[in-house]
Amino acid sequence: MAKSKTIVNTEIGVFRKSCKIKISVAGYGLVEIFISLFLATLLISGLITQYLQIKNGFIMAKKNMEREIELQYTTNLIRKSIHRSGFTPCGPLSSINNNLKSIEILPNKLITRSMAYNFSLIKNLISQNELSLFAPIRIKKLHKLLIADCYHAEIKVVQDVTNNNSKLILNSPLQFKYLPPIYAGEYIEETYYTKLNNQNIPALYYRNHHSEELNSNIIEINSVQKKDIVEILLTLDNYKKRLLVSFSRILS
Repeated sequence: MAKSKTIVNTEIGVFRKSCKIKISVAGYGLVEIFISLFLATLLISGLITQYLQIKNGFIMAKKNMEREIELQYTTNLIRKSIHRSGFTPCGPLSSINNNLKSIEILPNKLITRSMAYNFSLIKNLISQNELSLFAPIRIKKLHKLLIADCYHAEIKVVQDVTNNNSKLILNSPLQFKYLPPIYAGEYIEETYYTKLNNQNIPALYYRNHHSEELNSNIIEINSVQKKDIVEILLTLDNYKKRLLVSFSRILS
């Protein structure tokens, strides 16, 4: 009987030791799992932070690129206006008519004037307010027409267009007596200026037949003319300056 109790006690002791070992092993596994989860969380958090930084950097780079493209488009448009300023087939507009300045500079405003490249010789002055052209030109009713020879130039409003744009009726009689060759083409007056937009923020506007907001990143435009060279200083919304130097091919 005593021997049987000894065997039972021995088995119980072995069982208890076995349980302790299992519990110890199981506890160590949980700690390891928690450490692994913690490290994984740190790693994922770092990856997410890096992703957000890259994403924000990409968005910022995209905005800067779009801003630069818009600014490049604006400066190219201004250059083109200055390049063709004063154009008439016979010579600079301001040399034919002193009252029509090829380039006019005002505070926060730049104005260029010219005849469109799509012009035509006048075939016949039917009357003092009606004329026919050798070739049709692109012009609409109520748009302005520039008429010029090598001695005079004037601007008239087109009242009616007939015969596939090759016959024009003007709103008033011609002021001068012209000598052939006489040219006619749409009068182009382009104005660049700044004013407050709908958000009450200064922006650059462009006006030809109507006004429109051109660039909201430009808050000021200042120009200086030196003979055929025009220097334009654009002030951006971050108060950085952009200098644009252009020349008129007609005045040079």
